[in-house]
Amino acid sequence: MYLYPRWWPISQVDKIEFLDGVSSWLDQDLTNVVIHPTRVFLVARDLIMPRGVLNVRVGYKAGYSAATTPVPEDLKQACLELVLDKWKQSDRQTQGITTLSFGGQSTSYHLPGIPKMVYEVANFYRRQTA
Repeated sequence: MYLYPRWWPISQVDKIEFLDGVSSWLDQDLTNVVIHPTRVFLVARDLIMPRGVLNVRVGYKAGYSAATTPVPEDLKQACLELVLDKWKQSDRQTQGITTLSFGGQSTSYHLPGIPKMVYEVANFYRRQTA
């Protein structure tokens, strides 16, 4: 059985519970639960998922940390590039203004979004849903 929790990378699984009937949750044995090397999903061997909808709960820890899953270097670099870009923009008094009018004249400013490199790196780490 494969479980795809909402957040990733997964670093630790604390519990898996199955709904038994209407309102009681039963803890499952975690002995054969393995975090896939990609840290995006769990492989739960020897567990038989009950039929139905919204009848499985997973307690887990996810995200980047120095101890378990360091932040990838390209993601760190993208963050630095974004900060640098915003810092450069802060030098302008027109930040956040697309058109400035004064004395009957108007001037338009092009305010770029996030840099292309930052967008591409961030998009790579964005969770893809079917």
